[in-house]
Amino acid sequence: MTKPTNKQELKAAMQDGYEKLTAQLGKLSREAADAPFAFASDPKKCGVRWAYDRCTRDLLIHLYEWQVLMRVFVQNIRTGHPKDYLPDEYRKNYHEMDKMLVAKHQGTSLDDAKKLLEQTHREMLELAEGFTDEERLRVPIHRQPSC
Repeated sequence: MTKPTNKQELKAAMQDGYEKLTAQLGKLSREAADAPFAFASDPKKCGVRWAYDRCTRDLLIHLYEWQVLMRVFVQNIRTGHPKDYLPDEYRKNYHEMDKMLVAKHQGTSLDDAKKLLEQTHREMLELAEGFTDEERLRVPIHRQPSC
C-alpha cells in the first residue's frame, strides 16, 4: 500500500491495517494466541524490541499503549500544553518504556487487550477525522521496522 496522502486515505489505511490484524487474530486458536512467540528468546531474529512482546497479548497491549500516547500527545497540543510524544523518563531509551508497558499489563487478559486495542483504534480514527488534510501532511508517519 502506498503512503496515504490525505485524510480519507489515512483512515482507510488505518482501518485496513486493523482489519488485517483482527483477521489474523481470528485465525489463531486460543492455545496459539496464548502461546509464547517462537522468536521471543532470540533477539537476532527480529531485533531487541521484539523481546518485550512475548505473546499476542503483549503485542496488542504494546499497540494499545502507543495509541494512548498518541491520544495524549494530540490532546496536549490541542489544549495549548504541547509535550514530547514520549514521557521524559523514556525519551532516550524507549525500549525501557516498552518493557514497562508489558510489565504493567501482565494481569491483562488477551480478551481485554483486544477490547482495549479496539477502543483506541476507534479513538485514532476519530482523532484522524479531526485533522484537515493539510495538518495530516505536516505530521511524519513513523513506521516500525518489520521482521
